[in-house]
Amino acid sequence: MATSSVNPGTQRTDNWQLDSLINFFALAAFIIYATIRAFENNYFEVPGTQYISPFYSPYIPHILSALGIHIKQLEQALPGHSLSWIISPALFILWAPAGFRASCYFYRKTYYRSVFAAPAACAVGPKNGNPLFAFLNNTFGNLLGKGSKYEGERSLPMVFMNLHRYFFYVALGLIAVHVIDTLTSFFLPGFSGIRLGFGSVLLVIDLVLLSAYVFGCHSWRHILGGQLDCFSGCPISEVRHHAYQRQGLLNASHMQFAWISMFWIAGVDFYISQLSKGVWTDFVFYTHAWKGLF
Repeated sequence: MATSSVNPGTQRTDNWQLDSLINFFALAAFIIYATIRAFENNYFEVPGTQYISPFYSPYIPHILSALGIHIKQLEQALPGHSLSWIISPALFILWAPAGFRASCYFYRKTYYRSVFAAPAACAVGPKNGNPLFAFLNNTFGNLLGKGSKYEGERSLPMVFMNLHRYFFYVALGLIAVHVIDTLTSFFLPGFSGIRLGFGSVLLVIDLVLLSAYVFGCHSWRHILGGQLDCFSGCPISEVRHHAYQRQGLLNASHMQFAWISMFWIAGVDFYISQLSKGVWTDFVFYTHAWKGLF
């Protein structure tokens, strides 16, 4: 095979490294931000509203309180210490969306190429790698063979990627939580009235984008009909075939929804954190108070 003088091991003359570079920094930026916010353990609720950051929802201390377990009581068993900084509730939550996204087919392709260079890009020789990520490839590439022939995900540690189909059910639970948080955001604290603020609008968009990403997932496509050899043999063949075809519309844009939803949820968290700090003021479109329900 003829080779390019610019990129040995491939006939491609385009700047294929650029796509991997952008993907690498995009993923790194989100991971760094999410990690900082998880350990910060502050500025995730806004006084005077029922906004809560998606990074901290469902809020574990609230759930424990509903079960009769109070953080203050636990802290009394640790004199001079505070559980609020020892354990961040976000750390018990972020594993779920992190696991779902990390095992997602689209994200696998993204970091296989941008970090491990296995493969570095389409039509790029297996030994060529990506010069922009030579250090990362040499350091971490052994996980995937340092750009050697791709052999699938049939051995450790990459075999764990097959857990994606189970993370999908966890993602469904998170969508349900987002629905509750979004609806709750339209009310004043204690459900003492209606409050329509800009933060609620952002949460609605966040819910739509996350739902489009999750229900555009290949795991959902498999459940709807991907495992069937023939729809005619299914008792509800017409319904499943119709749902399978409609899901294809979301599946075709899975990559776009993956990126947009990832950065939108980070943007919502940042917006709520700025409101909580008092840096910004939420714009309120409409508010009406009544006697509180609680």
